[in-house]
This record gives sequence, C-alpha cells and structure tokens, in this order.
Amino acid sequence: MRATQVGALGFAAALLAAGPAATQDGHNAWLWLTLTQSSLSPGLDRTDVALVTRVTNKGGAFFFILERREMVTRGRANTVKHQWVDGRTCAALSEVVQSASDLPPARINPPNSPPNRITFHVATTTLSGPSGSSWMDRVSRTDLMGPNYAWWEKSKARLKDCWQNEPPMVGGKPPESALGTDRAARALLH
Repeated sequence: MRATQVGALGFAAALLAAGPAATQDGHNAWLWLTLTQSSLSPGLDRTDVALVTRVTNKGGAFFFILERREMVTRGRANTVKHQWVDGRTCAALSEVVQSASDLPPARINPPNSPPNRITFHVATTTLSGPSGSSWMDRVSRTDLMGPNYAWWEKSKARLKDCWQNEPPMVGGKPPESALGTDRAARALLH
C-alpha cells in the first residue's frame, strides 16, 4: 500500500486522518463516511463505515467502487454486513458520489448565535472527500442527524439493488479491503 496524495483530513472522520491513499495501483480513496449511533438505554448501537474508491485504468478512464461495513448491536445480538457496490454495473453509484458535492456548505455559527444543545440518541455522521481547491486538500464535515445523515440514508436507498456480498473483480482480482474486519472499520472512527 502506498500513499499517492497527502490529505489534510481523511473522509470519514476516520478514513480521514490518513487522507486519500492508494490501496492498489490506480485505486484511490475518494470519499469516506462514518456513522455512529448509540442509545443511552440498552437497545441499538450502530456503526456504518463506507469507503468510495476511484479506480483509474491506464487510459485515464475511471469508475467507483463502494465498500461498506455495518455493525449493529441490539441488546446482546451483533450483526455485521460487509458489502460492495461496483460502479461499472451500478450507474447510481456515480450519481451518489456526485450528489455528495451538492450538500449545503458547512459553516461555523457567529458568536451571537444561540448555544447548541447536546442531543442524545442521534446519529453522528462524518463525510470526507476531495476539495475542489487542490488535489492535496480534503474536506471533512460532521453533523448530528443533519445533511450528511440524510445524504447517506438516501444514498443507501438509491443503491439498494446494487449491494453485493462479494468484492467486484478488478483486473482479475478483488480490490484490497479497507473494511474487512470490525477492528479495521472501528480504527477509522478514531
């Protein structure tokens, strides 16, 4: 694995700190998403980590691959989904990646704004991707049940017919998995 760019902050609050890295030749991390949701009472804890990789061939053409790991705990039962979307067979993936650039701009409230309240039982969603200003810059934004969360829920629905359990083959082999284990996925959260 070799780094191809230096990023300010990786894409999903976790994929983020590493910045865009090549997982294989011509495979660059494009977007990272992390979603964590916990309830104060016993019930639901959910972690969803997704990585969109841009795969470029020698001719310069590219497509996207999405890798996702969702870990859900309900009481004492744990379920894990590790899924993929291949942009060559799912046109909706390019539309989802494009729609991330349509999110409203993040801004810091001025000092005379009312104070924010601490909210529990909500999902914290971080999205990170390339900046339009420089190939070296990354943009990262976090919200509580805000535009990032809405974008991810809508994106998953748009991709509902595209999810597959096996990684797509690229050049006769599967891409390296960044989210192959719970430990790898959780490492992206810190």
